[in-house]
Amino acid sequence: MSITCHSNSLTSSLLNLVDSYLVECTSHVSCDDHVDTAVNYHLASGGNKIRAKLTLETCHRLGIHDNDAVVMAAAIECLHNASLVHDDLMDGDKYRREKKAVWHKYNSQIAICAGDMLIARAFGILSHLGYERKIGECLHMMREVTETTIEGQSADINSETWHKLTTIQYCDTVALKSVPLLQICMAMPLSYAGVMISDQILKNVFNSFASAYQIIDDIEDWQQDDAYGRCNYLSLLAREYTNYHTADLYYVAFQDAEKLLVNSEKNESQLPPALSGLMTPYIQRLKLKMQTLQEDHAYD
Repeated sequence: MSITCHSNSLTSSLLNLVDSYLVECTSHVSCDDHVDTAVNYHLASGGNKIRAKLTLETCHRLGIHDNDAVVMAAAIECLHNASLVHDDLMDGDKYRREKKAVWHKYNSQIAICAGDMLIARAFGILSHLGYERKIGECLHMMREVTETTIEGQSADINSETWHKLTTIQYCDTVALKSVPLLQICMAMPLSYAGVMISDQILKNVFNSFASAYQIIDDIEDWQQDDAYGRCNYLSLLAREYTNYHTADLYYVAFQDAEKLLVNSEKNESQLPPALSGLMTPYIQRLKLKMQTLQEDHAYD
């Protein structure tokens, strides 16, 4: 697959090339038809492709050729989708992106195999990077992200853990499965471009962002999570603040999310100059979603 290098920033054509890379990858691998069908079914469901966009934008800012940018974005997007297939199965969520989840459409065994296949293909995609001396380093980063995400998912499905968590510990636990797949969108291009940066700086940016995202998502899903007996930020707040009314709990949750977004903005200023403001659009979108939810709940 050959890509012409562009001088302008991220375009929809690059995202289309990411999709093409995933389709091309699946069509060249021989496996059981049912697994291939399930993988293609899931990938065709779309999604916001936040991680692919963030990877492509980071690569563009760092001057990385579009060929390599698309490879990195496709690999990370592939790994992210593997986590979604497995996550839906373990959480028992029947729908993903308004379509039946893989396990619900096919069966649990197919979902496990489909997720595993996506993980394997994510590593295979990285072998197409043009700078061969950096491939091993990038593969090592993917391995670390995979292991940390699995650790986070393991904690997520442990009901005994949830009963003992504070709200702060909850955010830390959730971050284990969400932050690595966001952080690598910057970490891999930075490493590939030879730009040195502390892992802690990237963690600070994405921990705050991911925690805010989770709280806002929990505000939106509280009733549904409560009905299914799932842990939720507001459920933990209700346990900590036994005298609070529902409106008060929403208020505290919104305040906590807002503080985290402010922290994310502050931490972003520590990124290399080339990446200045890169997270701002994502933070702003989250703020807009939070404002909409606040209007819906009208807690004041």
